[in-house]
Amino acid sequence: NDSFSRIEQQKLFNIGGFEEVDTVAEDGTYQPFTTPGRENPTYTPLKKGNTFSVTEEMIINDNLREIRQFPLKIARSAIFTLSNIVWSRIFGCVGSDSVNTQLIYDGTTLYTDAHANTTNDALDYDSLDQAATRLVDQEELTSGQPIGLEGKFLIVPHNLKRTAWNITKNELVQGNLQAAGAGAGSATAVGGGIQNAIADYGIVPIPVPSKYLCNTTKAWVLMASPDDAQGVTVGYHNNKREPDILLQNNPTVGDVFTNDRITYKGKFRFGTAITDFRAFQGGDFD
Repeated sequence: NDSFSRIEQQKLFNIGGFEEVDTVAEDGTYQPFTTPGRENPTYTPLKKGNTFSVTEEMIINDNLREIRQFPLKIARSAIFTLSNIVWSRIFGCVGSDSVNTQLIYDGTTLYTDAHANTTNDALDYDSLDQAATRLVDQEELTSGQPIGLEGKFLIVPHNLKRTAWNITKNELVQGNLQAAGAGAGSATAVGGGIQNAIADYGIVPIPVPSKYLCNTTKAWVLMASPDDAQGVTVGYHNNKREPDILLQNNPTVGDVFTNDRITYKGKFRFGTAITDFRAFQGGDFD
């Protein structure tokens, strides 16, 4: 994650690696490394917020103490808003209902053949195993060395929750999914069943409401751990990760004075961006 103090476009960077070191002969001259390349993701901070007013009569008649819940609900709304944007970034559709349409820092969509991180296949044992292999094979900028990223999170719409759970958690391949195909890379025949090797990969399924995934019911994403690759960045104003919940209740000014009405205000400053396409493998976006 990132922190910003100025409300302006924030510039991030990915620095490439050095190639393998040369062999130096006796009395030989050391040659310089190739200067690593650089990628420059950016994001622009957003200010999100709303107000909600409560009249004096509502307060007097509040037998169920409902009004006390409003600040919490305002805060939850702000967190949901941020979550929605982050999920939409990962599925490439902020401000759109179509997955993989938003451009990232290199001027292309997140999931492309050039990024070696996409497949048209539906989620099953083979497609997930192949995605995990492509993730491991992702190459570092400039050096071209395999980064060796391991898949950590499998993000799916809720209707694929059972499929994702069966693939990543069951020790044996399940019947209907087995019929969809289980190649040698993902499953091995054992006795009367098929052992599911993917269950040992440590992949965690994360089902998300389709509303937050551009309304898709079939697209899926395998993501590396943020500890290994910062695929998506969330920046917070002065590193404040919770929304501000403010209350205007001074009886001598504003709406309280003129209308017997107090007002809550929720405010949240943050920004988001895809910062490294190598951290993601996407499937079934067509």
